[in-house]
Amino acid sequence: MRIRQYPSLIRQLMKDMSQLNQKIWSDYKINIIQIQEEIFAISQMSSTFTNKENLLALAKLLASGEPVVFLTGAGLSVSSGITPYRYTSQAIWSNFVVEQGTRKTFKKDPEAWWNDFWLRTHEKQEFISAKPNPGHFAITHISKRCPNVRVVTQNIDTLHTKACLDPTRIVEVHGSLGKYKCVNQQLWKNNRLFVCPYSTHRVVLIPDLNQYALPNTSLEQGNLRVRVPRCPGCLDPLMPLTLLFDEKYQSHDGFGYARAERWFAKAKAIVFVGTSLSVNVTSEAINVGEKNGAELFNFNIMEDDTKMRGMRWILGKAEETLMELEKAVAQEMTKTGPDGKPRMRMCAWK
Repeated sequence: MRIRQYPSLIRQLMKDMSQLNQKIWSDYKINIIQIQEEIFAISQMSSTFTNKENLLALAKLLASGEPVVFLTGAGLSVSSGITPYRYTSQAIWSNFVVEQGTRKTFKKDPEAWWNDFWLRTHEKQEFISAKPNPGHFAITHISKRCPNVRVVTQNIDTLHTKACLDPTRIVEVHGSLGKYKCVNQQLWKNNRLFVCPYSTHRVVLIPDLNQYALPNTSLEQGNLRVRVPRCPGCLDPLMPLTLLFDEKYQSHDGFGYARAERWFAKAKAIVFVGTSLSVNVTSEAINVGEKNGAELFNFNIMEDDTKMRGMRWILGKAEETLMELEKAVAQEMTKTGPDGKPRMRMCAWK
């Protein structure tokens, strides 16, 4: 049996075992979770050779100076203590009603939206106090060695920034904590249609929401409730600079989507890290990459051959496999070409 057939078989076996778990758990006390972990360990061993081959191919691309874009998702931040969005019992996706995460719902009652939704699910101590993990630092170190690396992240946790990634090389395409925008996109003022600049391209920075805290509440205590922050331009309510379900990437310049599109178009390789490939930006990256003949790599805990059959997978925990990539890049960069000069070449991003 070919090694690359294992992940699909393992997923089916885990599904069957979960059904078995529900049926006979009470009678036989079978520890399904332990068995699943053992199966996952086997899948990791079966992917060792593929991992090495794909890691080396990517390391050579990076060391040669080719333009490479890393597109990172929630899986990268799991070991930093941040709850992922999907596929776990504690996933944020399972803990809120999707309709709450919209501009439409915000406009109905900004105070309730802030205090009953946003501060309970996103802007909370878990996110604010999180620290970068070795995976974030590995990407930073690779970017310092390889000037043609760029990063597009779906994460709003700012952990790439905390890991000292050059701010000119990252696009936080879903927004970031601590940044806010105005809800007012159209307003009649003095008989003229007025569009607040903070709703389209300017950003309000609020480093500490505690300044808006209601009495006897705070972020540290986990019970923060706030007076709704107001826009300095028009005094309408402020909302987080994060992409909501009924918004488009182009709705605010702060999402940097145009720059991300340019990077995807020029990339010789696009590297997905810890993402389920379930949002528009990942679909766009795959489409552009396929069209332009870019190589596609995916760092994830398990292969999903239903998403993209041309993908080259590196399986394992992102913080571990990215450190392996960093080492491989360092080794490749010690090599020289036939002329005795370093292989690195520069390719300008625009």
